[in-house]
Amino acid sequence: MAKPMGVAVPMLVSGIMNLVYAAGATFSALVFGVATFGIGCVCLVVPVPAIILGIYELKMFNTLNGPGPYARHKSSAHTIAIIQILTILFGNVTSCVCGIVALVNMEQLDDTPR
Repeated sequence: MAKPMGVAVPMLVSGIMNLVYAAGATFSALVFGVATFGIGCVCLVVPVPAIILGIYELKMFNTLNGPGPYARHKSSAHTIAIIQILTILFGNVTSCVCGIVALVNMEQLDDTPR
């Protein structure tokens, strides 16, 4: 059985991009917080969803990159892909595109041969 790289690679790319975005947003919020004498530190909650999603994406990549069967992880991968698409609401185009690619290739997680 071949590894589902059509789902795993977009998870990896999106996970890395979300963690890079979160690092940049955290740094920006800290600078803004210092510039506003602590009032801007409220913005530190902005990168939290990106950090959580990035961790789940990297965890799913490790799961899909390991040995099969992969069908038991299809529901979790499907949920993560939908959340990736919803990140377009926050301006994260890369994660949205990765979610669409992952959904298109979701049949790779089926255990039955094609």
